[in-house]
Amino acid sequence: MSKSALEVLVGRIAHLPSLPPVVHRLIEVTQDPDASIEMVERVIRTDQSLTAKVLQLVNSAFFALSGRVSTVRHAVVILGFEALRNTALAVCTYEYLSGCGRNEQFDKRAFWEHAAAVGILAKRIAAAAGAAKPDEAFVAGLLHDLGKVVLDEYFPAEFAAALAACRRREIALETCEEEALGFNHCFAGAAVARKWRFPPQLVEAIGRHHDSAPYDVLSASVMLADAAATAWRLGASGDPLLHPISAAVWQHIELDEAALGRTVEGSRDEIAQVRVLFYSDLEEGAPASGRREWQGPLVEEAGVKRVVLVTTDAAPLVPLKAYLEASGFVVDMARPDGPRPADEAEGLADEAECLVVLMPDGESAAQVKDELVATWPGLTSVPVLCVAPPLDPEAVVAHLLGATPAEAADTV
Repeated sequence: MSKSALEVLVGRIAHLPSLPPVVHRLIEVTQDPDASIEMVERVIRTDQSLTAKVLQLVNSAFFALSGRVSTVRHAVVILGFEALRNTALAVCTYEYLSGCGRNEQFDKRAFWEHAAAVGILAKRIAAAAGAAKPDEAFVAGLLHDLGKVVLDEYFPAEFAAALAACRRREIALETCEEEALGFNHCFAGAAVARKWRFPPQLVEAIGRHHDSAPYDVLSASVMLADAAATAWRLGASGDPLLHPISAAVWQHIELDEAALGRTVEGSRDEIAQVRVLFYSDLEEGAPASGRREWQGPLVEEAGVKRVVLVTTDAAPLVPLKAYLEASGFVVDMARPDGPRPADEAEGLADEAECLVVLMPDGESAAQVKDELVATWPGLTSVPVLCVAPPLDPEAVVAHLLGATPAEAADTV
């Protein structure tokens, strides 16, 4: 890490305004084993805006309470100290950071839509994994990328260069940030969270959400929620690529593909209500910005396309499969290994309008494609696309929408 870049970061963070005093006071009170309901209530009620936002969120689908909560005291009784603290922390941090940022290519609204989706999905995933404090996963998910907002505000030129390099070179955004600055958004986000005296577990989750392997259920929930939100096109984080999910995630999270899909579908009302809460100028049900809305020809307009995705990835979530399905494709999975009867090969060629070969690297993808075509001659009439992560899914969709059987096999 460049010493000068680090010194600049530390210097700028030192002058970063603090969150409202009510948040720090709330953190202190909720960590006090002798704190009472009355003490927590008094702290929150000192800030009328915070009180209104907390009650609005508490009464949204996010908490799915059976009855309406009309007072802070009632909210404290029902949810507990830590849930109220985390709710207030999320609201105040969002309100502070939502006005930051300078780059037009970094869509802040789409970014916060993605962040809200990650927070809600992380909460649900953590609950399914048996976490004791799933609401903590909501805050960690919502704020996991706060470092990007910091870089956009205080290092706009370098961050813009990293965003452009990420898309152009199809490598991880954090790698591009490190090349431009000497540190990435994970490091910057953890530094800010530490300055703002976030609980240690949240600082760790923010700082390590791109680690090669999660270290607990909280970090695994955030990592999986981040991948799922990107795969299902829920907002846009600024990084346009789909990345492989660490196998270690599944050691902490025992969800199969169907359960994960239900988790995403069951979260949509919560995501919509939280989005409206954060963006008061939006009406519930209004279209979201960012990558959720494909700007090219829709699959429905071009006619339903049936894609066979050939991959060795047997994880419960294959991000490219989810992304293609969210884009309107019908996706069938196939494995390249093991003997296959001739009639199955013929059926594959007859039903598939496109064949996508997803492997860990481009060389192995091309090799598998050649083996498939050699084994199943019928596939010569089907457009074939070879891909390897990290990959730009928008480029894959554009290729598939424009592919015709006359095209040669290509690599994105």
